Amino acid sequence: MPTATPAPVGPRGSVPALPDQAAYDALSRDGVTLHLRPVAAADRAALGRLVQALSPRSAYQRFLTAARPAAVDYVEELFDPARTTDTVLATWRGEVVGVGSTHRLTPTSVEVALLVDDAHQGRGLGTLMLEDLVARSRGRGVRSMAAWLLRTNTQMLEVFAHLGLPLHTEVEGGDTLAVTLSLRGSAELERAVAERQRAAVVRSLTPLLRPQSVVVVGAGARRDGVGHQVLTHLRRGEFRGHLYAVNRRGHPVAGVVAQRRVTDLPGPVDLAVVAVPAESVLQVARDCVARGVGAMAVLSAGFGESNGGAAAEAELRQICRDGGVRLLGPNCMGLVNTERALRLDASFLPSAPARGPVAVIAQSGAVAASIVAMLAARGLGVSTLVTIGNSPDVGPADLLAWAAEDRRTKVAVVHVESLEDPEQVVRSTAAMVGSMPVVLLKSGRTPVAASAAHSHTGAAAADDAAVDALCRRAGLLRVDSLTELVDTAAVLALQRPPRGARTVVVGNSGGTGVLALDACAEAGLLGPELTQHTVMRLRSLLPRSAAIGPLVDTTAAANLAQLTAAVSTLADDPGVDAVVAVVIALEQLPAAIVRDMLDQVSRDHPRTTFVASGVELAADPGAMVPAVADPRHAVRALANAVAWSTSTSERAAAQSAAAATTAPAPGSEPAPAPAGAAGVPVPHERDEAARSVVREVLKASPTGAWLTPGQVRTLLRDHDVELVPVIEADDPGTAAEAAAMLPFPVVLKGLGPTLLHKSVHGAVVLGLRSADEVRAAAREMLTHLDDAVTDFVVQPQVHGRPELIVGGVRLPHWGALVMVGRGGVDTEVDPDRAWGLAPVPEPEAAVMIRSLRCAGAVRGPHGQSAADPHALTRLVHQVSELMDQVPEVVELDLNPVIVGDQHPLVVDARVRVAPAPDLPWRAGLRRLRE
Repeated sequence: MPTATPAPVGPRGSVPALPDQAAYDALSRDGVTLHLRPVAAADRAALGRLVQALSPRSAYQRFLTAARPAAVDYVEELFDPARTTDTVLATWRGEVVGVGSTHRLTPTSVEVALLVDDAHQGRGLGTLMLEDLVARSRGRGVRSMAAWLLRTNTQMLEVFAHLGLPLHTEVEGGDTLAVTLSLRGSAELERAVAERQRAAVVRSLTPLLRPQSVVVVGAGARRDGVGHQVLTHLRRGEFRGHLYAVNRRGHPVAGVVAQRRVTDLPGPVDLAVVAVPAESVLQVARDCVARGVGAMAVLSAGFGESNGGAAAEAELRQICRDGGVRLLGPNCMGLVNTERALRLDASFLPSAPARGPVAVIAQSGAVAASIVAMLAARGLGVSTLVTIGNSPDVGPADLLAWAAEDRRTKVAVVHVESLEDPEQVVRSTAAMVGSMPVVLLKSGRTPVAASAAHSHTGAAAADDAAVDALCRRAGLLRVDSLTELVDTAAVLALQRPPRGARTVVVGNSGGTGVLALDACAEAGLLGPELTQHTVMRLRSLLPRSAAIGPLVDTTAAANLAQLTAAVSTLADDPGVDAVVAVVIALEQLPAAIVRDMLDQVSRDHPRTTFVASGVELAADPGAMVPAVADPRHAVRALANAVAWSTSTSERAAAQSAAAATTAPAPGSEPAPAPAGAAGVPVPHERDEAARSVVREVLKASPTGAWLTPGQVRTLLRDHDVELVPVIEADDPGTAAEAAAMLPFPVVLKGLGPTLLHKSVHGAVVLGLRSADEVRAAAREMLTHLDDAVTDFVVQPQVHGRPELIVGGVRLPHWGALVMVGRGGVDTEVDPDRAWGLAPVPEPEAAVMIRSLRCAGAVRGPHGQSAADPHALTRLVHQVSELMDQVPEVVELDLNPVIVGDQHPLVVDARVRVAPAPDLPWRAGLRRLRE
């Protein structure tokens, strides 16, 4: 009988794990790790035990009858492909605790059934399984899902009602309700899934980050041993919970009673900090599972970061997943939580971090130590600090979810060498809009995947571009150095977010002030137009030699009262969002007094953001106005804070627009939304022609191929992307005939499997004004390019500037990315590009376009639009939907896209298709990282 009692853990016991990607791990509502997969033949007996153990109440509510044969019949249905379309099985520590299934009602609708063991009801298993079946059904083109429930089955009714999809209920036969979910909605489902994931992650991390009991495994008598250091840190930090030690001899260490094994401990344990040789870690993990430990922090090295250690790391993660243990590390330096009621320092960092408002998440322990020291130099401490090491389980996304719930945390800083779970990062930050800034430093900016790509978009795509796209979607601030990371964190932690970019520089040194002013101009921080009142007041307050403008130079002759009045007057100006105070300490202006003055002005002007610069000021940490020695660094940190505020406003506006778009009018049926917005490709009727093209190409070329111009046109037209008309031709004669059917001048292009970049090979001839010129150009092209040219196309010549490129590429691990940038022949010469994660909503597409250096040319002279202001954003959005909904498209170029007087004109396009990644339906599920 399934119960909540821990079962002996082996390789999933009697419940087989599937080797394919259909299996994954997820978290229940209370943070417990579950394993989900389709039903397998070997599950028949376990499922029989599950239904036989149901209470009479559960059996009646599920099968609408208390008769056991109905439950037995249901189990048999699960193994009958004619009666069941999809199945999902939930296991906990090797036991079957739930099952769900669908079967077809019509080609576009299914009936769903869910069953959860009595002991595990109320933990969110039904919701998890329903999300799984919704994703699978949407991947099959299903548009609605039905269930018949008793009106008294309030638990299951709540599962359907809170899922996040449009719901319709109808009474049938007195006590029975017909419940129908529309699978076309997506935005609300994604928000609901993200919120459920965040809540479950936070609960699962409680044993790790807020433990009531800790055991240090490997804490020996050697004072230089890692385990001994960790235990000492816990003791010196006055950890408020129960503390245990484990070592080979079971001898007490640092005043803490020790045992030989974790299984010998006298009381329950939330967190095990493991510092033993790599070869002993797996047995320790098994002991932790057997003892019911909630989380492990493995400090030991010798796993995935070393030769031959990957297999051991994979086994370690599997042991922890099977046993429901969250795993931090291996190869990390531990963690710190400075909460007063906890005082957890389970690390071997060189010095204990002070308490403060910054959450630190670092892949490298050495980097974490540097961040702590640099924060301390600025008078800042940490709320939590976690070093993640190899991070096969707990990663940045999990820890950001925790930080967002920690009221002590004002800003999070993240250092990683790679991002393994971009989808989860986006989910973790979804609820942070306007609340907690996240500053990211990613080391290792070497491009990846470019060598295997051939189109312009593919050649430009790299891991670095994907990280930029992730930062744009998730609202992360990306920086380039540790100094910038900490400076930016200081501004965001100590000051209110800037209202805008209008920044004035004030100081008593013209030289350093000009440095700051140059930095403001480079960073796009606009010099405000001071009001006449402000200018007149400054002239009355300051020495005659003072300069007044975007740089207010008080000169060294200004005393404290004059400097104070100048800073206050500038902060009072309604056109000023931020003040950069560049002050050189003098005998009559000691640094400490200047810092006190700036703090008081900052308190008096809560709507203005202040940043200070000066060597002496920076050497006096602890004030509320952050001070940076180099004025350029101070301005860079301020610019990052402005960028975060701007991004926050844009994301909030985009979310409001999306909610307004998807919300049905009162009394109306919900409008179908692009399902891809939830990351789950859903076939639409209009996709049939596109899918037919893809099937045809992959049937002829199973490994993939570039589409012909006609196939490209069909694919794009299905997604509302129209190309400039072209006529295909077989030879110079038919090319001339085609040209005669078009308005001159025309363009002739040669086609061939090796001519991906036609301009480079001389396979494009512009400005042809007669059929004879076309014929002659085609003949010359054949002469020079020999067999490379197999066909021709002729199209009208389109005029306009600028030329842009809109493209997409599919990268392993990242999925589909979309690019917009400078196009034509300039696309490789001047890499002015912006990237987004598909699907890209129109508001985000607009932000991408505005971020380009050539954005001014897109807007036209004096800021007026050179084309329909929304047409280009729609085009980027449409391309992103195509990439999201047709997973076989791996590279796509629209180049050039000419911004004309009315709308953007797509002159040329290339598309490459390849077999789709396995099980694309899994995108959007609440999977733990794999």
